[in-house]
Amino acid sequence: MAAPDPEAGISQEDWFLAGTQLYEYARQLGEEKRARPTDDVWSILTTAEVEGDDGEMWRLTSSELDQFFLILTIAGSETTRSAISGAMVAFRDHPDQWERFRQDGETLAGTAVEEILRWTSPVACFARTATEDVQLGDQQIAAGDRVSMWFPAANRDPRAFERPDEFDITREHNSQVAFGGGGAHFCLGAHLARNEIRTMLGEIARRFPDVEIVGPPSYIVAAPEQTIAVSLRELPVRLAR
Repeated sequence: MAAPDPEAGISQEDWFLAGTQLYEYARQLGEEKRARPTDDVWSILTTAEVEGDDGEMWRLTSSELDQFFLILTIAGSETTRSAISGAMVAFRDHPDQWERFRQDGETLAGTAVEEILRWTSPVACFARTATEDVQLGDQQIAAGDRVSMWFPAANRDPRAFERPDEFDITREHNSQVAFGGGGAHFCLGAHLARNEIRTMLGEIARRFPDVEIVGPPSYIVAAPEQTIAVSLRELPVRLAR
């Protein structure tokens, strides 16, 4: 994710090597799961059989599994850590909200996590190509048009949220779309991500009530190769027990 950023100092050779090693690990893991499947996502993906339109049964190929593994690896780590880091920035800018969370984090954990996801929107956008002509609201989209969907904009839509530009961890009826809008492409790890955010911030608030951000956040700038995620590179924090 960070490799295209010139400030990361990662060479093309190292970038390629890291990707190759990741694919090799995915392939080895897939072979192990096919031989000895267990109760996990990768066993399901490596052993699943789907009936095609022609009645033939097929499995994901090794190349398809490699790509799937890359997606799961990034989506399962990059987005969640950015939401947690982004939450710390939000709490820095809204100290009253941190105090409320510190005092009553167990009660507010559910609404706080949803507001953090809405506010940080760690996935910035996705793009799709229209396969047929369609009318969306007042806009005519023609087959072949490239359409981008911007999650931070949706999560601040005044038609969907009261006070959309306020960070409020007590917000009810929070219809944030950080995980997508539902359907077949809804985030596979949504429940895990919620639990990770809740656990991490809950433990920070419990163990380190005095949290101080001691420097400005810096962000990974990987466009145009990577425009999907909003990722923090560094957020210097001092924790006092």
